[in-house]
Parts: sequence; structure tokens; C-alpha cells
Amino acid sequence: SIMYEASQAISHILDIDQLLDRILELIFRSIPADRGCILLLHPDTAALEPKALRWRKPEERQEKFPLSRTIVDHALQERIGVLVSDAAHDERFSSGQSIIQLGIREVICVPMKGRHESIGVLYLDTQTLHRDAATSKTGFGKFTEDHLALAIAIAHQAALAVEETHYHHAMVQAERLAAIGQTIAALSHHIKNILQGLRSGSEILKMGMKGKNDHLIQQGWRIAEKNQGKIYDLVMDMLNYSKERVPAVEPTDLNEVVKDIYELLAPRAKELNVKLAMNLTEHLPIVQADPEGIHRALLNIVANAIDAVEDRPNPQVTVGTRLAEEGWVRIVVLDNGPGIAAQQLGEIFKPFVSTKGSRGTGLGLPVSRKILREHGGDIVVQSQVNVGSKFVLKLPIKSMLSADMSATSADMIATPPPEAN
Repeated sequence: SIMYEASQAISHILDIDQLLDRILELIFRSIPADRGCILLLHPDTAALEPKALRWRKPEERQEKFPLSRTIVDHALQERIGVLVSDAAHDERFSSGQSIIQLGIREVICVPMKGRHESIGVLYLDTQTLHRDAATSKTGFGKFTEDHLALAIAIAHQAALAVEETHYHHAMVQAERLAAIGQTIAALSHHIKNILQGLRSGSEILKMGMKGKNDHLIQQGWRIAEKNQGKIYDLVMDMLNYSKERVPAVEPTDLNEVVKDIYELLAPRAKELNVKLAMNLTEHLPIVQADPEGIHRALLNIVANAIDAVEDRPNPQVTVGTRLAEEGWVRIVVLDNGPGIAAQQLGEIFKPFVSTKGSRGTGLGLPVSRKILREHGGDIVVQSQVNVGSKFVLKLPIKSMLSADMSATSADMIATPPPEAN
């Protein structure tokens, strides 16, 4: 029964300190120890550190837990469980002064053996001689060979659990370091491109100032200003992606948000000879949303669409609103760009993955999806190579910030050509 409960604890308790406390609690239900502790070896110093302590009588609890280091060292060095029935007269430990000073009578001390090495010890003792000594299997007190066997078994299971937890933490740390390395590499690549642009602009600006050429001065300044904007966008995207935030929800007219995006990007679309159009649904319900967040997400999507169609014949981008199924609205962005291959659809929402080469930061789409999911919504993309792409921003009319609206892989599969509606 105790072994079963121990296995259940090992399966369900992830925190090592809580697990070891639970192990000691179970052991005390079966083994009549007065005191008990679990000590683990520190991975760097190899010093034993107490992780769980227990007294049979709470009133006897002390700040310190003195124990026989002689017996503990013996169990660790020999890698065997030790049962001591009369510690003061046991020839193996007669030199241990702490045994007499502490009044230790009986001891069970077993190494916590993992898969490869011992990671600590389980230590139990009694400090009084009991009247039932004559009936005990050991001939002296409470502890028996059965108690030793149980302690060995539970200590081994606990050791495996601790090892597994340490391994998991090491793997998580390695993954974090790898992610940091990948992030630094990606950021370095983008920052290098921006700095190259700044250097180019500054060189042209210097040439213009030296030759008093207003045309070169304006050209150099435009390049420098453009790359300053890239730095700002990169920093803002990084902040938005990394920071957990709760949207500042208020009644929001999505048609007004779309109109504002249209006015902002219309000059750029005209400069690139892109036909930018709106297709708004009248009497669209007011939604509970963060207008600034939705504005930023939609701005990223529409700006990406304009960039995507720049080199296409008859480039067109349409942004519109739709009343979807009950309780939902959609903002739809259509373009006739080159499209996205099916195998790339699952990658476009990952940080630092950009289809625009050095022109993109690779954070626009992840930030946009994060904003929509903070609202309880999502972004779904449909695309076909050489036909175009359709990005759908789905939003609940009422706030659903606690809902988990994570998209499935089915949201990101290649579909037939996007339709105008």
C-alpha cells in the first residue's frame, strides 16, 4: 500500500521538495521512526543538503537535525542500506561519537540510488529503547529487515524521480539557451541589415554635404530615415511579442479601424502602384476590443500584403469587414501576391521567419497573432502559390479574454484561391 501511494506521489508531484516531504510522510506511516530526513548531494560541491525533515512528535522538532555522519558516510560509500539495531554497541560504528552524544538507538540509512549513481540518502532513527525489544526480529527495537527493504525500495523510486526532474530542468535550460542563441543570431542578422542601410544613407549624405548636392543630401536622408523606422519597428515588435499584456478593452468600431489603416497606407500603396480598396459591412456590431492592439495587428497584415504584391501585375489589396457566425466578426485582407507554399504556412507565425528577406523583421505576424489571441480570437491564413493570400482576423463581439482559441494546424493549410467575399 505504501509503495503504491509512493508511486502515485512520484507520478503527480513535480516539485522535488513537496515530493520528498510526501515520501517521508508515507514512510512514517509504515516505519516507526522517531526522526527522519532526506539529504541530497549538491551537484557542484557534492555536499549533503537536507531537503525534507520529519519528527514523529511535532513538539520535539528542532531547528537543526543532528545525525550520525559515520553511518551516512558508510551507506554512501558502500552503496548499501544499513540497519543498526543498537548503534552505541555496533562494532561498525563504535568510533562515531555523535551516536552516543545524540542518544541514537536504532538507524535505517539507505542510499538513494538513481540510474547511474547515488544522489543522496534516506535517514531514519529512534532515540529510545522500547520494551517490545524481545519480540522484534532484530532483537533490540522497532526497526526490522522488512522496514529496511521498504526504505530501500522507496528511496530508489524517489531517486529516479529526482533524477528525472533534474534531467527535465537541464533540458529546459538547454532549450532556453538554444532559443536565446537563435534569437540573438536572428536579431544580429536584422540589425546588421539595418546598420548597412544606415551606413549607406550616411555615406550618400556625406557625399551630398561635401559636394553641396541637395539631391544626394535628400536621398541619403531618406535612406537613413527609412532605416531609423526599421529600428523603431523592430524594437516595438520585440516588446509587443515578449510582454504579456491584458488588452485595454473598450467598445470598438472595426470599420473605423479599417478606415484609419486605409488612410495611413494609401500613400504608400499609391507610390508602389498598388490598388488598395476597402469593402466594409454596414451596421457592423461594436466589439469589445483594444483598438490600439487591433490597429497594430491589422497594420502589420495590410502592410505585408502591400509588400507582397509590389512586383505583381495589376497589384491589388482589399481589406474588409464581415459579420461571421453568431458572436464573431472578421477582418479580411486579400491580395493577389505570389502566395505562400503549403509547407511554409506553418512557419510564417514563428518569430524571425520572414518571407520578405532583409526587408522584414520576422516579428510582424507573430505579434499580430499574439494580439488577436489575447482577445480570445485568432488569425487564419489561406493561400495558393501564384494566386494570392487571404488573412482573416477573427474577433469575438464580446470579450473572451479567458478563452483558449489556439489555432489548429487545420487553420493553416493550402486552400482554393481566395474569393473576393
